[in-house]
Amino acid sequence: MTKFARIIDGIAVDVVAADPAGLYHPDVASQFVSVPAQVERGWRKQGSTWAAPEAPAETPAAAVPRRTVFTPPEFLLLFTAAERVAIRAARPSNPVIADWLAILEDPRLSEVDVTRRSTRDGLDYLASENLITPARAAEIGTGAAL
Repeated sequence: MTKFARIIDGIAVDVVAADPAGLYHPDVASQFVSVPAQVERGWRKQGSTWAAPEAPAETPAAAVPRRTVFTPPEFLLLFTAAERVAIRAARPSNPVIADWLAILEDPRLSEVDVTRRSTRDGLDYLASENLITPARAAEIGTGAAL
């Protein structure tokens, strides 16, 4: 299939698969030249070869400020209701979970920092027991967006 392109400063700005004489005013149609079938709008002619434009570099997403310190009830609310119910249901048969919940329920505990190693270990343990997924453990471990 033959294509035609109008070239400005070495870049294909208009590319058509039909004869441009039937599509454009004669003054514009006369600016088109035959190009290889793979050429698309934005391609650059370098000597006798054509090159696709480079993909734009992805702009890294701006870091979303996150809150990482919570009261114990706020920390538990980072879990879904189903996750909380499953964790509490495992308490009677799992001494590690019983200990973890006892610490969270201790009235002397005023805050839970999700960046602490002990908190992350607890989240990883919940994932290892299939009470939450590893992805949820990682998500909860990042805290909450401000």
